Amino acid sequence: MKRMKTFFRIFLIVLALYIISDVAIVGILTSTYKTKEVHMSGISSSMCTVEVTEATATITNGRVKGRMKNNSEEVLKNKVIKVDCISANDITIGTKYIEVPELNPGETYDFETQFNYDRVDKFDISLKDAEKDEEIINAKKFELFKFKWDDIKLNQTDWFILFFAVATVLPFI
Repeated sequence: MKRMKTFFRIFLIVLALYIISDVAIVGILTSTYKTKEVHMSGISSSMCTVEVTEATATITNGRVKGRMKNNSEEVLKNKVIKVDCISANDITIGTKYIEVPELNPGETYDFETQFNYDRVDKFDISLKDAEKDEEIINAKKFELFKFKWDDIKLNQTDWFILFFAVATVLPFI
């Protein structure tokens, strides 16, 4: 019985340390994100509106969140939101593409992208037609390394691997 109490105390200490360190890490990382300038180019307000709700970056990475609304009377098809990450010297460091699903008139679409580019100072966001824009057609055709559809929903924690790691390490503590 004494061994079970000792094990339970160690388990509670490890759990408390995990929670405290996790909260501290999230707090520290969140405080390093700074809001950056956003420039919209080539987006017609009669067709749709793109509103950026968050555009932040650290020295090494960042994220852009926003909402797109279809203002036209037509269904928007084959659209791509292009996010250019630009340095302080006006050099494009990298580009992220977000595929927009079909939007009926009046519908909205919430988008989000994350990136790992160094020293991003501002963003240039534009709306492109996936079937007519040569850059997107060529990137799809040749499957260029820098061209990736961005789906943030695919970044999920694998709870099985996390459980297995804890179960493997716990007996040695």
